[in-house]
Amino acid sequence: MVPGGPKAPPGPYLIAMMRRPAPPVFEAQVKLVDAWADLREERASEILSQLTPQFAYWNAVASLNLERRPKTLELMWLALAFASFVEMRFKHALACPRPAQYSPHIQPIIATPLHGSLPSGHATEAFMIAHLIEKLLPHGAALRKPLQRLAARTSINRTVAGVHFPVDSLAGQLLGQTLGEYLVHHCRHGSKAGGGGGWQSRVLGVSDYDGAFDFLPGQAVKKGEWQELVPSSGQTEPRTALGWLWDQAWVEWIRS
Repeated sequence: MVPGGPKAPPGPYLIAMMRRPAPPVFEAQVKLVDAWADLREERASEILSQLTPQFAYWNAVASLNLERRPKTLELMWLALAFASFVEMRFKHALACPRPAQYSPHIQPIIATPLHGSLPSGHATEAFMIAHLIEKLLPHGAALRKPLQRLAARTSINRTVAGVHFPVDSLAGQLLGQTLGEYLVHHCRHGSKAGGGGGWQSRVLGVSDYDGAFDFLPGQAVKKGEWQELVPSSGQTEPRTALGWLWDQAWVEWIRS
């Protein structure tokens, strides 16, 4: 929750919200987690390499060459830290059990994190970085589909590993896309170029969860109930630290 902007309701306004699914949703999803386990042998090395942030995979899609673009790297680390802070607040507040807590047959192939399952942190961060790269790079729009496919595969790998339900990835996609839009808006709105672009607030309620739902690549992220929040035209904002960092990262791409 943050102070309201010119098009926002009075006082604090909503960025993202989700409610805890009922136990029968998770109980039904155990079968889906078990079915995804068939891919474990094929994806084991990939799953292990994605335990830490997936810079190698993002570089493979977007040719980031981050050793030559330190400000782009700094911006990505800032985005990951922001995503981690927010996702952990949801995880602790919702306190959703992990798949192995519902069935001894799951037997995860990696250590099960001790915090809550929903939303998936890997999904949140993957979809947030996908949006950031798309908006930062001059040719980012052309990378949207492969970046979204990569984010989806990273999310699904956590289900293959046995540590997340498909609905966790849905919640992570919702949160990651929203936080990505929110961060890019504030970066660009406080930069020399201006034009934040706004963001779409999103709500995931109890009725959105379905025990039969399986998270698959190419699914559109759910839209929120509220209008897109964009500062009014003509409003000027002082340059911010986020804006300065965005400008520095942008220059790294313009000069290359």
